[in-house]
Amino acid sequence: MTETTDVTTFGTEPADATDAVHERVALPFHFTGNASEYFRIWIVNVALSIVTLGIYSAWAKVRNKQYFYRHTWLDGASFDYLADPRKILKGRILVAAALGVMAVSKQYSAGLYLLLAFLLMLATPWVLVKAFRFSMRNSAWRNVRFSFRGTTSQAAGEYLPGMAITMVTLGIGAPWLQWRITRFVVESSTFGKLPMRFRTRAMDFARAYWGGAALLGLMIGILVGSTVGFMASLDDASRKWALNLIALPAAASYFVAIVFIKTRLANLVWGGIEIGEHRLASAQKFRQVLWLQFTNILAIVCTLGLAVPWARVRNHRYRLEKLTFHAAGPLIVAAAAAQEGDGAVGDALHDLGDFDIGFG
Repeated sequence: MTETTDVTTFGTEPADATDAVHERVALPFHFTGNASEYFRIWIVNVALSIVTLGIYSAWAKVRNKQYFYRHTWLDGASFDYLADPRKILKGRILVAAALGVMAVSKQYSAGLYLLLAFLLMLATPWVLVKAFRFSMRNSAWRNVRFSFRGTTSQAAGEYLPGMAITMVTLGIGAPWLQWRITRFVVESSTFGKLPMRFRTRAMDFARAYWGGAALLGLMIGILVGSTVGFMASLDDASRKWALNLIALPAAASYFVAIVFIKTRLANLVWGGIEIGEHRLASAQKFRQVLWLQFTNILAIVCTLGLAVPWARVRNHRYRLEKLTFHAAGPLIVAAAAAQEGDGAVGDALHDLGDFDIGFG
């Protein structure tokens, strides 16, 4: 492909464009969607995906992403998602076939199943690269696309050592692995010709997990301390019922700790991104996110799932309200040459995980 010359500009042009240093301008993100509008899209997507035995799910994914992207605004322009659902469908068919082979192998040979599972783990770097290359290439703002330049060998160099250390340390090394992958994804990405950098340190990720673990330990400690005497006074039959009741606050404690970690990580990930000389900042609050997620779950349970669109819109709007783009003067970006040759296999596998840092 020949290189395009499209350009996009942030903010207001200064009086003296020759100044080398510009004061940063805080540009907020806005979301113009609403739950009732998205509900109509969501319910049609669910119905058609069921009727077509999942075939329509590729088109449903594109419609969902396009709704959230096109209602996400920055500096007077919305984002866009440009993926071809037919490519996503082809990728999903290949993924379904591969998972089918694994399921069949489990019935006939445990050794073969373990071998295939091991090979799938080794293929994770390839999946990671394919997923983000597809997702980034099909994301745009003001007709300038994002891109992903990372390679499978680079991803393997980040993922495989991190996974080995995580396994050896029985999960203690997981924050370091997540930081390595996040840094790789961010610093392999570009917006047009603007490179991205990741400022957040590995220790910041570790502190987020340590804080969540400490919070969980404190809540479990309070729960155990407040019930041990009560449990000792019960007979065996009553103690079994009491243990079942205690499981609920124990699960709630785990939920609170997970929300704490995710809130901290969201601020660290988004707040650590630089695009050229420009920066992002995220200011999500733990108590606000905890209330948001609790009321979302409560609404979804009480409506038997019909509140899912409402919850998604609330989550997206909150994230954007807490996200700010700090522009170091006007941004003029030349569009990079388009990347060719990637299908959507990685994107289909990407749906099975939870490492999407894109909007929506």
